[in-house]
Amino acid sequence: MRTRTQRIMAWSMMAVLLLGSAPLSARERKGAQVVVQRENGSEIRDELLTVKRDGLVVGNGSGGALVGLAEIGSVRIKKKSRAGTGMLIGFLGGTLVAFGISRDSHSCNDAVMDAGLSGIFIGLPAAGLGALIGMGLGKDSILNKDEMNPEDLLEKLNRHARTPDAALSTGHK
Repeated sequence: MRTRTQRIMAWSMMAVLLLGSAPLSARERKGAQVVVQRENGSEIRDELLTVKRDGLVVGNGSGGALVGLAEIGSVRIKKKSRAGTGMLIGFLGGTLVAFGISRDSHSCNDAVMDAGLSGIFIGLPAAGLGALIGMGLGKDSILNKDEMNPEDLLEKLNRHARTPDAALSTGHK
């Protein structure tokens, strides 16, 4: 019975590792999806292609619009929700912990039944906690030009651009 539980735990850990490394296999870097609120009230919603000293280039891969620094009111960086990933990691982690605890505390006959029940009672709350953490990590960032130095604004946005400007990243003038 012990080898069966070890195989289950090994397969579960391998699944977590494979699912966790999936975002690393991206082919091309993409810029963040942004909503640029102009001083006159109009909005531009698209991908942040690059950041220049005098403004932002926002658009799709084939072309973009230059938004001057003087025109920018605020920029909202839209992030993807990580609730699903957090829920999956929380559930698997909670279930593995419950399985390990129940396996050590009972005889082999009761271990499988108790592991299932413990997985439900520990895995589901851990999944909820993981979903909450994932939602918090995926919250949009809003950068207001009036509340920060223009150089700091451009430097923060440069981190999220498809093609970052090396001069902005290193602080060269």
